[in-house]
Amino acid sequence: MYGMLASGLIDIVVEDTLKPHDYMALLPVIEGAGGVVTDRFGKKINLKSDGSFVATCSQDIHKQVIKILNL
Repeated sequence: MYGMLASGLIDIVVEDTLKPHDYMALLPVIEGAGGVVTDRFGKKINLKSDGSFVATCSQDIHKQVIKILNL
């Protein structure tokens, strides 16, 4: 999924209950391709994140996804 996002084939990936070893290597790949990554509350991902992971192709789409997830 993340390769497809970084390649521009899909726009959104949302996951939950991930561990740091599941997501930390994805950050430079997605962000390097121009994507945006946060947790479900819009907070920057770090080693102490809650395991939620929202990756999108752009800042505008990311804001919309975070808003919908937190209704």
